[in-house]
Amino acid sequence: MNEGRPGGRSWGMSVKMTSKLLQTFVCLTSIAVAVWGMAQEMKVQSILGRTWLDRITLLTEAGEGVSTGLSARTIRNLVSACAEMRARAPALRGDAELRSRFAQTCASIAEEVLDRAPTHARSLAMALLMAPTMTPVQLAQAQTAAPHEPWPMQIRLWALAETGALDADLLAVAAADFDRALATDWGRTLLARLYVSREDARPAILARAETADARAQRAFLNAVALEQRGGRALDFTRG
Repeated sequence: MNEGRPGGRSWGMSVKMTSKLLQTFVCLTSIAVAVWGMAQEMKVQSILGRTWLDRITLLTEAGEGVSTGLSARTIRNLVSACAEMRARAPALRGDAELRSRFAQTCASIAEEVLDRAPTHARSLAMALLMAPTMTPVQLAQAQTAAPHEPWPMQIRLWALAETGALDADLLAVAAADFDRALATDWGRTLLARLYVSREDARPAILARAETADARAQRAFLNAVALEQRGGRALDFTRG
């Protein structure tokens, strides 16, 4: 009966046993990954629930692999926290070494996310803010991922204020964001901040403002005057 089958019945039982062992292994692996993912979620949620200074310290110490295994919502919150702390946290603005280490950690988080989702808009924008300089290609990629979404555009404008030299090629790409910013009150506030803080951006911003309608032009000039008197508190809650 078992002629032509290697090992007969024993071979069939061996195959079944191997199949069951593989199923068990896959099941246990899935459970282990799920438990590890939950632990990662809890770890990051704990960090995000702390004060800015504690967040900075813990993220800087965390190193690579922070975002691996996180849910989409937690990744969004983590990426957003990195960008907003880099822009506003007094501890980072006053300590160049800490700012550099924090930027490296957050840049690695953006890289981890982008390896899995190359068009993740918030990570593309956040990566611009963490880098000491940006290229026209990098800015264009970030714009393409979310041309009109408020939060990424805010971070792109902030990154332009923080980056190295603004050359003609970079400003030519940035012109699209300048146009979009001129159309909203919060956009004009951020654009006015960039205008006041970066002399090398002023001609390009003025060139785009001259193409806006009269109401937007007046509102932008008012925003510049307000920024020169001390400005308004920055709000990253939109989007």
